Amino acid sequence: MLGQQHDLVPFYPLYDRRTAVYFRTFTPQSWQSERTAYLAADAARVDLARRTIDIFHIGEMQPERDHGFTATGGQSAEFYGKKNRSLPEGAQARFTIQRRPGPAILQITYWGNDTGRAMRIVVDGQEVAVERRETRKRNEWLHIDYPLAPTQAAQSIVTLTGLKGKSTVYGVRSMEAR
Repeated sequence: MLGQQHDLVPFYPLYDRRTAVYFRTFTPQSWQSERTAYLAADAARVDLARRTIDIFHIGEMQPERDHGFTATGGQSAEFYGKKNRSLPEGAQARFTIQRRPGPAILQITYWGNDTGRAMRIVVDGQEVAVERRETRKRNEWLHIDYPLAPTQAAQSIVTLTGLKGKSTVYGVRSMEAR
């Protein structure tokens, strides 16, 4: 965060590890032009962390166990350093996410170039959306927010069903609605 102080120590005690640290730097001129965007992105990151209730790293063994994950098909993989889980047509995945009282948002991460796909999203027995991935969006991660109905329950059951093509999910997050 801006304004925080950090102690820098030598790396020699880590002689057997490959380590690199990168700090974002600005010249006085670049800070003038990038300051607003940098501070806005930092504020958005802090707000996302504050609102997050649960993060499900789908495709990773322990998080899948922790969230009671089951699937009738598909497989886990890794793409650009992110674990994921694919769902072919007709396959279904089910898991739980943590909730807080009131309305919430289910955020699912996709890859923008994944096209020709459709997936049904059901939360607590209610269809939330049918995500259609028909046309290329862009060559980056897409975080799509799906509003969830208010609840008093501590958990919700999410069911994903592949409808067309092989739908791939790279992350799931539940968070408080704004």
